[in-house]
Amino acid sequence: MPIKISDLFYTYSKKTPYEYLALKGISLEIQDGDFVAFVGHTGSGKSTLVQHLNALLKGDSGIIEIDDINVPTGKKKIKKVKNLRKKVGVAFQFPEYQLFEDTVEKDVAYGPKNFGIKKEEALERAHQYLEYVGIKEEYFTKSPFELSGGEKRRVAIAGVLAFSPDILVLDEPTAGLDPEGQAIILSLLEKMNKDGRTIIIVTHDMEIVSKYCNRVFVLSEGQLVFQGTPKELFTSNSLQYQIEVPKFYELLSELNKNKINLSNNLHSLEDLKDELGSKKR
Repeated sequence: MPIKISDLFYTYSKKTPYEYLALKGISLEIQDGDFVAFVGHTGSGKSTLVQHLNALLKGDSGIIEIDDINVPTGKKKIKKVKNLRKKVGVAFQFPEYQLFEDTVEKDVAYGPKNFGIKKEEALERAHQYLEYVGIKEEYFTKSPFELSGGEKRRVAIAGVLAFSPDILVLDEPTAGLDPEGQAIILSLLEKMNKDGRTIIIVTHDMEIVSKYCNRVFVLSEGQLVFQGTPKELFTSNSLQYQIEVPKFYELLSELNKNKINLSNNLHSLEDLKDELGSKKR
């Protein structure tokens, strides 16, 4: 079990007029190889929560266990933060926050070098993972700030992958991208998940949750109000959490009302199209 969180609390701006309790007793578990989403309205605590997974934020109290690492909360000191950050890689919502070197290849090589890998091997890894995320060799020596939004996001992901984390956390990985850019990122995440990585995303896009995720957690005002499968959320609970129902589940509901028998293993419009096509034959 890679991740177990128990009774986690976190307060922003303690002992100031702006003090705000952002997480209120969060408890959850994420299994090896999961592809999970944290969803909820802006300000619900999603981004705050995932930043605890590699100690970017430190909880007021509670327990966070990631494999054999106990992530400290309260007054406890962080002893294995380097091991933790090698295990859990985080890609922020705005990739430019993670890009700072003068070339793309140097930026991606920075992480491996920081973890003690020699310069030559770090550059080899950078090239390997840049190719993995679909960045062509001609871009390796360009400034990362000359790239498009989608290219920056892929470079940021390559920079995280280059030090081989077991768990990849991405905050709004498709925000601001055109449909082609979104498809590239999502295909990449799906491939990484099939390769064995645990993928955790923060997203407002329920179509992504429906198609790619096997588990979903809904946060509201700093509390965990739902955890289960996307199907469980979208077929019975989404209205009470004011979550938009993906078009696939809206269509599925209408077909069920018309007593059209369908398989229980449908997860996307593509699956539904294939199922209905087979019934016509």
